Amino acid sequence: MRRGFLLDGKAKPKGAAPPPAARLKPTPLEVDTNAKASQATSVPTPLKAMDRGSDREYSVMPSGVIENAGRPDGYITGKFTIHEDTPGVDVPDAEFMFTSMPPGAPDAVSCIMTGWLKRHLLSQPGFPKPMDIPEKPAYRIDNIPGKGKGMIATRKIKVGDVVSTERPLKVDPAAIPIPLDFPAHFSDMQMHQAFLYEKGVITEKIVKRMQPERQAAYMSLANTHLHDGSSPIMGITRTNAFGLENMCEKDGAANDRASWYSGVWDHQSRINHSCSPNVVRTWDTASFSQQMRASRDIEEGEEITVTYTNLTWTYERRKGDLKPYEVDCDCKSCSQVDHTRSDKRRTSFANPPPLRPPMGPVPSGTAPDAWIAPALKMIRLMEAEGLECIPQYPKVLHQIVNAYAFMADERALIYARKLYQAKRVRMEESSSNGFYEKLCELDTLKQTLGMAWGLMRLAARGPPGMVMPMVFCG
Repeated sequence: MRRGFLLDGKAKPKGAAPPPAARLKPTPLEVDTNAKASQATSVPTPLKAMDRGSDREYSVMPSGVIENAGRPDGYITGKFTIHEDTPGVDVPDAEFMFTSMPPGAPDAVSCIMTGWLKRHLLSQPGFPKPMDIPEKPAYRIDNIPGKGKGMIATRKIKVGDVVSTERPLKVDPAAIPIPLDFPAHFSDMQMHQAFLYEKGVITEKIVKRMQPERQAAYMSLANTHLHDGSSPIMGITRTNAFGLENMCEKDGAANDRASWYSGVWDHQSRINHSCSPNVVRTWDTASFSQQMRASRDIEEGEEITVTYTNLTWTYERRKGDLKPYEVDCDCKSCSQVDHTRSDKRRTSFANPPPLRPPMGPVPSGTAPDAWIAPALKMIRLMEAEGLECIPQYPKVLHQIVNAYAFMADERALIYARKLYQAKRVRMEESSSNGFYEKLCELDTLKQTLGMAWGLMRLAARGPPGMVMPMVFCG
């Protein structure tokens, strides 16, 4: 027999610790994954990528039309427990539980999470903090030709402004450690089909715990996994889930998918994909909600879009990655007959080169800022591709601000203001104690950067061949 775990072999949460003796023993809910809850099946869920530029590839799960799809016979499911959330009872760190977050909220989210994660969330001061909801609605959900439902701007939205803040309908782990024993003759597809079935049974239990109106909202979402072995409920999750990369398990890392959680939303899961999107999504654990902010100005009546894939990949690679979502992107970049130029640009954005300032006097006939030109060009090309949303955009802006400050050149202010907006888009300004906002006025820019302002003048006044170890990497 071959041994596996639902979703992968690394799925078991880290940092497991036995409960202290003083705690009450939880009353477990036995998850009978052999029960015939559904004739169809479900899988390790591919998640729409967060806007972080992650290049990690995940297991390819069944999609499209799969012959003989459905739960295969012959494998054995080990015992697995998901605890009920019982008042006064602590679930051990590494064991899972059904619960609602935030507790008692009218829009509480139906969840499966570990005992550790629930305690961690509730221990945060002020949890849950108020959600940042626009005073005037910024969008409507409407039919979009060729795309089904989508999000349309109902007013002009400026870069950095909040478009939507919403709590999910459900949140659950991307990896659940249900032990499965497979016969030696099982193919990869048969194992995938078994995974699909077992995850589908659990997903159905989460959905059935929702309030009726939230359950109805979930069931009304699109499903592009009708013929690959996914149950209707699991197909909806596979179509609409976004990964929550910055809400991880104990000792988990943001790039470790085994420690991720994912969510499905009523409105935000209806937002369509573009390879030149105009919003960035950020999961805010403190309010247990996801926020979308405009990465560039959005006009009234314009469709609001996000990315489901890595935007620094080539056209063909993005197209393949989007196939399970039945997406045929019609953005300016994807609509071109020849994608060579766009592909070259986008792949170059993945790893912006560092800027290395000249040390000593600038050679005659050379512009003082010639060494900054590659970063200036990259920012122009990113904006031409509509990629203000990618994480490399603020990194290159940071390079430029530092470089001009190094030269005591007031053009630093122009790019500092762009950098501030790019940080606002990603909700990073609020955690920086106003650092980036201070860069938006010349006096505070000079004060904040301190000795870095005009440092190049020292090199210019130094002896020939003077070397200052300065590299700007963003």
